Amino acid sequence: MRNIALIFITLMVFCEVRAQENGAENAPYVTTSSKPIPAGKNVYGIFEGRCACQELAQVLKKEVSPDCFKTKWGLVLYQNPDTQATTNYVLEGSFYRQAIRKGTWTISQGSQTDAEAVVFELQADNQQTIFLLKGDDNVLFFLDQNKNILTGNELFNYTLNRVEKKPAE
Repeated sequence: MRNIALIFITLMVFCEVRAQENGAENAPYVTTSSKPIPAGKNVYGIFEGRCACQELAQVLKKEVSPDCFKTKWGLVLYQNPDTQATTNYVLEGSFYRQAIRKGTWTISQGSQTDAEAVVFELQADNQQTIFLLKGDDNVLFFLDQNKNILTGNELFNYTLNRVEKKPAE
């Protein structure tokens, strides 16, 4: 038993355990959207994702039918092109089909599990604030109103991934 413990400790010392990082396996994916994709120094990022419906509807205080299975999202975050300060955002999605959600966004710190976490707060008049945890430059995770991460289910998670425009062929 002692030998097994020593082997395990040795393996742990020589194995690196790292958080998600930028790399070839974590690059923005190419979108095939037929809509114009915003570009320029005033765009902080464009993110898309498909999420499970029911839990997110509860967080955003949206009424949905019991058979609502998934939601589709497109988020554009804008910034001041000179200072890179946050400015406004546009959120399109299943819950905002009739009226695209627009507002301002800010960056704060702290989630329920990490006081140093970077959190994006999306505000809009008379609507629930949306909290997104920055996993890295390419991934955002939905948080509930208490800043707990939403975990998803066996088919969908609550993430938005950075996208790039498909290059012309």
